[in-house]
Amino acid sequence: MDIVFDALRKSSRPAHERMLFAIHATLDDEFGLCEGAEDFLDETWPATGWCLVADCLLRELDTCRITLGKDNFSEKYRCDRFTGWIVTALDNAGREDEATALCIAEVGLTDNYVRMVNRLIRLGQRDEAVRWIRQGIDSTRKTHPGIARDLQDLQREIWESEGDLLHVAGLRAEEFLCDPSYGTCCQLKSDAEKAGVWDTVEEPVMQYLTSGSVSAVKRDGIAGAPLIFGVLPVSGLIDQVSWKTQKTPFFTILIDRAIANQQPDEAVMWFDRFRKERTGPGWYFYSEDKLWDAAADRFPERALRFWMEYAEQQARTAQPKGYENAIRYLKKIHVLMEEQGRNVDWVVYLAALRNEHFRKKKFLGMLDVMEGKKIMKL
Repeated sequence: MDIVFDALRKSSRPAHERMLFAIHATLDDEFGLCEGAEDFLDETWPATGWCLVADCLLRELDTCRITLGKDNFSEKYRCDRFTGWIVTALDNAGREDEATALCIAEVGLTDNYVRMVNRLIRLGQRDEAVRWIRQGIDSTRKTHPGIARDLQDLQREIWESEGDLLHVAGLRAEEFLCDPSYGTCCQLKSDAEKAGVWDTVEEPVMQYLTSGSVSAVKRDGIAGAPLIFGVLPVSGLIDQVSWKTQKTPFFTILIDRAIANQQPDEAVMWFDRFRKERTGPGWYFYSEDKLWDAAADRFPERALRFWMEYAEQQARTAQPKGYENAIRYLKKIHVLMEEQGRNVDWVVYLAALRNEHFRKKKFLGMLDVMEGKKIMKL
């Protein structure tokens, strides 16, 4: 296809006809064969040519219309791409107002609120952008949550640019409540610190993590506006019914938080409660790897027991990948025993392991390599 677009550059046809050919090639391409078309269109073309392209595409727009409310992804995607090329053509033709009006007119069909809001922000139309952010989130929250999240990010960027750090932290708090994880908790902490309110927010956040439920949203005594965690304003972008609550603490977040804060006793305490209280179908498990890597110095026997059980389980698979996993854990066992001055225990343990798996020559060879022994080929 590069030959085709090279020939198109040398063609004597009018510029706008060549540009239209390249645009339709990208729109009709379902297999990624026409990537050269965009390179062709990125070249310098006269505004008059773009103007003619825009007029031609506008006349064709009705041919790719879809029924309002019809959620056919492929049709909607094609319509959105077609609209995007018209917007590009209008912009390059110096007809920015028409491009903006088209984005607004087509957003109900394409759901491309992000393109429209970004455009309004770039044009300095802040209030209009905010209005469309809210309308877009309301329209896409249930059907296209990814778009709604992108719009939330745009609202956060607006508040950040304006220095409204309380609203930034408030939106982050709502996102944390909708998707509680150690990552979203760290993001909340970071933004609350920037807003200067983490000292106030930390205690109710910990109460939420340990109780499994969020306390009632308090209200600002002056303005009567709702506040999250006692101080953060509600954004109005997220439905409060989507906040996650449960009957038990958010154990995995509490374990990860204790590990990050180098509090092995607390991490193990939460892990033990997690194993005891989260039983029955549907409960998930916490990966002990990370826990015992962090708490091995404080709880060496428990770390060794876990690593030994896992290493022996992997060795019993009699598979190369299982052997590799076993060696990885055996190295951890060796290091910890050596740190504790238990070299004799290590020798005894390794000898017992060799005796148990004496038929597995490949595994024994890997043990030799781990110990630094030379392997002789006869």
